[in-house]
Amino acid sequence: MNVAPLNDWEIEVRPEAETVTTLATTLDGLFRERRFPAEPIGAAARRMGHDLVEDRRAGIVHGDLDNLGVTYRTLLAPQDPKTTVIVRFDSIAAIATVKCNGTEVAHSKNQYLPCEADLTGLLADGGELTVTCHALTPWLEAERRPRGRWKTKLVTDQRLRHVRLGLLGRIPSWTPPVPVVGLAGPVTLTSTPVNSPPRPVELTVQPTLSADLATATLTVRFRTTTTTSTTPVIDASVRCHHTTAAATRQSDGFWEATFVVANTEPWWPHTHGIPSIYPVVITLTTADGSAHDWPLRHTGFRHLSVTTEPGGEDFSLQLNGTAPFWRGSAWMPIDVRHPWSSEAALRTELVRCRDAGMNMIRLSGITGWEQSEFTDLCDELGIAVWQDLPFATLDQPVDEAFTSSTRTEISHHVRRLSSSPSVVALCGGTERQQQAAMLGLGPDVVTDAVAARLLADIAVEQAATAIVVACSPSGGHLPFAVDSGVSHYYGVGAYLRPLTDARHASVRFTTECLAFANVPEPLTITRFLGDGELAPTNPRWKERVARDRGVGWDFDDVRDHYFRLVTGDDPVAVRWRDVGRYLELSRIVSSIVMTTTMNEWRRPSSSCGGAITWFLRDLWRGAGWGLIDSDGIAKAAFHGLGDAWARVAVALSDEGANGVDVWVHNDRPTVLDATIELSRVFGGALIGQLVRRSVTVSARTSFRLRADEITGSFTDPSDAYLFGPSAHDAICVRLVNGDGTTLGRSVLDTSGGRSLNRQNVAVEASAAWISEHTLGVDVTSPGLARFVRIDDDALNVERHHVDIVPGETRRLLIHAEPGQAFPSVVHLAAVNTNTTSRIAVPPRPTDPTT
Repeated sequence: MNVAPLNDWEIEVRPEAETVTTLATTLDGLFRERRFPAEPIGAAARRMGHDLVEDRRAGIVHGDLDNLGVTYRTLLAPQDPKTTVIVRFDSIAAIATVKCNGTEVAHSKNQYLPCEADLTGLLADGGELTVTCHALTPWLEAERRPRGRWKTKLVTDQRLRHVRLGLLGRIPSWTPPVPVVGLAGPVTLTSTPVNSPPRPVELTVQPTLSADLATATLTVRFRTTTTTSTTPVIDASVRCHHTTAAATRQSDGFWEATFVVANTEPWWPHTHGIPSIYPVVITLTTADGSAHDWPLRHTGFRHLSVTTEPGGEDFSLQLNGTAPFWRGSAWMPIDVRHPWSSEAALRTELVRCRDAGMNMIRLSGITGWEQSEFTDLCDELGIAVWQDLPFATLDQPVDEAFTSSTRTEISHHVRRLSSSPSVVALCGGTERQQQAAMLGLGPDVVTDAVAARLLADIAVEQAATAIVVACSPSGGHLPFAVDSGVSHYYGVGAYLRPLTDARHASVRFTTECLAFANVPEPLTITRFLGDGELAPTNPRWKERVARDRGVGWDFDDVRDHYFRLVTGDDPVAVRWRDVGRYLELSRIVSSIVMTTTMNEWRRPSSSCGGAITWFLRDLWRGAGWGLIDSDGIAKAAFHGLGDAWARVAVALSDEGANGVDVWVHNDRPTVLDATIELSRVFGGALIGQLVRRSVTVSARTSFRLRADEITGSFTDPSDAYLFGPSAHDAICVRLVNGDGTTLGRSVLDTSGGRSLNRQNVAVEASAAWISEHTLGVDVTSPGLARFVRIDDDALNVERHHVDIVPGETRRLLIHAEPGQAFPSVVHLAAVNTNTTSRIAVPPRPTDPTT
């Protein structure tokens, strides 16, 4: 058997509406006489230097690409007529027709299902393979279809409910007008000569772990390829870890093995333990006596359970007998032009998520299924996956063709994901129940969804080990109630509630929350608007600020509301006088609000068992909801949440007349012995002395101390009693390991933003090369320096926006590329300082290996 990628395509674009004639001509001229890998036309255009997302000359508006027809062509070499030849398209993002030498061999209407075509006997002399992606809008207009029971504002064309294509690029309010159109996944040609060994197909791998974590059981079910080219199978076995078991042929023609796998360890999210995974191998013995090993994807064993009360008042997702605080973000494609990423790119992004302390990633119904490499990496890295089916707020058709396609799609992916221990939740879709309920439709309409019903049935049929949730959100007296079941929480955020609402709302488990128009770093703004252009006064800035359709506000306005609460200043007045200061404070406002809320929910006394922010990565340059911008540069909120998400963390919470609580979180499977250092500052300067207290925190638990317990006397840390002027404007805490290493730190402003004011804060720093490619800048302050950053946009700084609390020296890392010219001075600034510090950079060392 030979498997070869088909990565040599010509692309032809033709208009099917007058409004896109110029675009079609431009693209066709760009693609003509050129070869491309299997990729959508947006990715292909960028490869040729014509970026449909960022290039203003492109002039793309929503709907343009849906009025284009696209044809891919490639030439195939001659094949022996007796050889079985199969071409497989992992994803075609279009209503598409596949032809070989003019003969139609396949038709695809579902982006989320692989499409295969049998080319056996058609390539004796070689030939041409074409994939014609028909324009979507004319296809939707070709016949009348039943209307949905409601209209959603998410998209402008309600007929999109009839097709299984991605919504990104078709949502006018917050996605670029470039949907994925064309070949959206790998294309492979498999040729199987006569007498080739058969291979296992339609694999289902079901790992289970007993509640006492003592018995790991594996069920593997598969059939084998049966063509004229393959030799019959007479025996089969399955090996996992160091255990081998015989498989038996079932009456339905499938082979099945169920056995106990010895000497395994449970799979844990990285925050709580080791994500143990084990390889699985199937051995097939054929009639000629030969044995053939087929290595499969790995698997892992974990015990999942979910606690709910009758009425949905509680929702606790438990793993291996513990109830972790699940935290992370909703995933967006690394490149909106192409949903398929290289394994290296996925690894880089997911490692960054892991290192930030995320232990869960959500795939929402707006984004779709991810490729197998994604869940493989999540298995390995210890990041749990919450998988929404790719169905959003649109009403789902009930006709036979749609239901059949949906059933096949869900079955395929549930089977594909069955071996992945990281996949902990399968959910019927996103905001479908919420949309129907908010429009006042009855409970039968609200809960009746084709995808959710099919998922429930298929999960039982395939014995899925992930929990099944009807919809996100769902579970309360109304689907969007936040004190019941699974919720989308925007009390702190779009609904402008005070920060205390995060506690008063009694959130149980929020799979979507804390959306703000997060301001990117200065370098990204310059790339976006051009040097000298100011945001947010530039019209292009406002075009890309995240918003909901049909409302009189956007998420810049939401952030500005919290700007007033956090800083005590009027954002409009600050922006008029000093737009740079406004943007820097706006960055940290998002960070403070999101971090404060996450710290609130992580307390063991909180009702909340999990919080997933909306969302991880911007789709294009601007002030999007992303914690990381579209260029891959982390924003201030990403760094702040990293402190709140860390497996070992310390946090402060204002408890009013009860003072200030100091929380130490230890998710690790080992006991933590550490020291708490508490300090008070006024005007950025330390008041009195650092106070220390040793603590011991058991494995996978949290520990609370009152601030006044640490100081040993009443200090009114929350400034609640109003006995005269406040003695301090911030409380600082640092968690220190036995060797002096800082494990975490936290700052609580008790003055309504006074600790952010510019003042005479002393900041000292020195620079030294750690290696040829990494410069360390050691920063210290006798007081409190807030949100320190290296003020040189062109430098690759590992982390900006860090607090330097009394008593610590913190190292900032700057990475340099080989051969990169490096400045002799770097500049360092803090939000609460009046000046910028100049730090001399020593000569760069030479790498002796070069």
